[in-house]
Amino acid sequence: MKAVRNPLLRSFAAALLFTLASSAQPPDGKPARPLRERLLERALQGDRDAQFDLGKNYETGRIGLKKDFGEAEYWYRKAAEQGEPFAQASLGILYGFGKGVPQDLVQAYMWYELSVEGTTGGDRVSVVEMRDDLASKLTPQQLDEARRLAKEWKPEAKRKEEVLAAMNAFKDALIAKDGAALDKLLTPDLAYVHSGGELQSKKELIDSIVQAKSVIQKLEFSGTTVRFYANTALVRGHVDLYHSPENIVRMDVLHVWVHSLQGWRLASRQATRLPK
Repeated sequence: MKAVRNPLLRSFAAALLFTLASSAQPPDGKPARPLRERLLERALQGDRDAQFDLGKNYETGRIGLKKDFGEAEYWYRKAAEQGEPFAQASLGILYGFGKGVPQDLVQAYMWYELSVEGTTGGDRVSVVEMRDDLASKLTPQQLDEARRLAKEWKPEAKRKEEVLAAMNAFKDALIAKDGAALDKLLTPDLAYVHSGGELQSKKELIDSIVQAKSVIQKLEFSGTTVRFYANTALVRGHVDLYHSPENIVRMDVLHVWVHSLQGWRLASRQATRLPK
């Protein structure tokens, strides 16, 4: 892969220098907290610029952080999922060279393609050069796949909305004992683990729900969190399953959803029963 030319790298460096300069004057004469602490605080609050800056500082080993490509990839992805174009280009570089992630030229191309849409001027020229240079290393099938992934990519907020909608559809199908709806929502190789430890396949689960004499009056989700890893979503939270007002099963549940051409489908479920 060709060396990255100046404009994009200058932008990265400028972003870091601006961040460092803006932190030089402590407010009200009080000593400022270390920059890495303030960046982390903002990054954890979802600030995509702070997430990108944190990723870049992990990649370069600056501001007191140990060089760590794995951490860099994590924070770049957080920012990239929110549409930050420099973070998307940075992910493309990491995937292109296999730094912090297994080398994946299709993923690298996808992130470059997305970055092109958000950059302008010399930065855009640099990303286009990296993307086009990478394209020469891909087979026609790989190039088609990379372009398809870029076209179908959605920001994290939109994907979270879709996953939670799939969760609600799954809940409704369980309550209604709707085997056809469950069939569409579950992967063929589903691994469904109940709170008592019983493991069921897709067919076993659907049969047990449709033929069950017991009734699920309602399911309540609370404390739900969603984390994405490429096309996989980990949905964890508290679930209250009501067989009746007096018979309630309380659980901590992890649902693993995967995205395919059929949309989001449940691939695995692990439940742990909680004390009443």
